[in-house]
Amino acid sequence: NALPATTAQEAAALARQRSAKGELMYGTFGAGSAPHLAGEMFAEAAGAKMVPVPYKGSAQLVTAMIGGEVDLGVDTVSSAAPQARAGKVRALAVTGERRMPQLPDVPTFAEAGMPGVSFVGWYGLVAPARTPAPVLETLGRAVSDIMEDPQVRKAVADLALDPVYLPGPAFQAQIDQELRTFTDVAGRAGIKLD
Repeated sequence: NALPATTAQEAAALARQRSAKGELMYGTFGAGSAPHLAGEMFAEAAGAKMVPVPYKGSAQLVTAMIGGEVDLGVDTVSSAAPQARAGKVRALAVTGERRMPQLPDVPTFAEAGMPGVSFVGWYGLVAPARTPAPVLETLGRAVSDIMEDPQVRKAVADLALDPVYLPGPAFQAQIDQELRTFTDVAGRAGIKLD
């Protein structure tokens, strides 16, 4: 059965109602994955206990949501947006800081009144710890220039990604902050990795 919720707040209310029995199940990509952590952030914001169900990736997760195996799922925009546009799944909210162009009518969790549900996936370029500073500076300039190229920006945006460049120190600060945040979420949720 489809979850009778059209907003993130309605889903949160249903999660609280079903919390005592631990009935509400949400799909993830496995223990400690980004969807698992985002699902736990949603459960915390909802004040509910939900049951994570691991799948081996987006394709299996979307199939499970369409088939009613799970009540909710946390998936990537690139995978979920086509299914939402086709009416096969209902997108309730996105975890980023702003709405996604692929789902312009879908609010962020912050807009939905749950600012604590924030998870932005990213790809980054890293180098070995002992790489000399001049080499890092050259790499940084090259990546900055590449990220300004209109063709690169379009290709990245076509993948449902937001092309952003952060200089090394800012990128390291973001990594450090996210490690603290997600370690705390995992600890509160009792997530243990093998």
